[in-house]
Formats: sequence, structure tokens, C-alpha cells
Amino acid sequence: MDKFNQSNTNELERFTRLMVERKKIWNSRKEFGAVLGISPRNVENWESGKAEFPVSILETIYKNGGDIIYILTGERQQATGTDGPAAPISERDLLLAQLNELKQDKQNLIADKEALKADKEKLTEQLDKALTTIEDLRALYEEFQSLKTTAALTTDRARKSPKTNNKASS
Repeated sequence: MDKFNQSNTNELERFTRLMVERKKIWNSRKEFGAVLGISPRNVENWESGKAEFPVSILETIYKNGGDIIYILTGERQQATGTDGPAAPISERDLLLAQLNELKQDKQNLIADKEALKADKEKLTEQLDKALTTIEDLRALYEEFQSLKTTAALTTDRARKSPKTNNKASS
């Protein structure tokens, strides 16, 4: 593997290690983002390698029991008690944390789907009302045009009619 591809692989592993440590401490990206004052989307971008995470977040992770050496190098530090990083998370615990996050993501997607379905129903109803209004306006316009034509014909007859009436009275 050339140096460039090896560097990219190490970067992706670092982003994955960030996710591992985040999941040890916070159940969701939303919780982690709230602690940092950022959106869950930023956290997702860091964990997926789409964006570089700022070094400043490492202090927050460390203060909450995360192993920042692991994030940066891939090597676990030994637990040093309550003041140091937490003990390494087991693969089973990590998988359970990932499963829980996926379950939460699924619930969020289901809720989003239901909200979108309700929005679609409201929009469909509004569209139906708008179409009915357009049809009503077309009918009124056609009636107006018909009345306008009738009025024009009546006006023409009325203009001609006094001449006819004047001749008859003479």
C-alpha cells in the first residue's frame, strides 16, 4: 500500500476510534453535540471522516473518561483510576452501544416517516382545496364572460331600440 492510501486508512481509523470513544460516554451523537454546543450532523461528519474534528473536543472527551490516546494512535492507555481515562470498552459493549444507537436511529426514522406522512396528507388536502378554488374561479370567469357578452348585446339592442321606438311614435 502506498503512503497516501496508508495515510487515508489511518485517518478513517482515527474517525472510527473517535466514534468508539464517543459511544462509551454518550449514547448518541445528539448528546455529544449538545455537550459541545454543535449539531449531531457535525459529529456524524467527524465520525464518517467527511470532516476533520477539532482538537479542542479531545479535552471534553478526556474529562468525561474517554481515551484520547486511543483516538489519536489506536493504542489503549491503561486505566489509572478515577482521574484518568476509563477502562477499555469490550467489543461486545461496543456492539451493544452501536445496536442501541441503530435502534434509536430507526425510531427517529419511523417518527420522521410518520411526520412526513401527516405533512403529505395536509399538503394533499391543501392542494385539493386550491384545485377546487381554481375550478370555481374558472367557472366564475366563464360566467362573467357570458354576462359581459349578454350585457354588450343588450346594450347594442338598447341603442338600436330607441331609434325604432322614436320612428314608431312619429
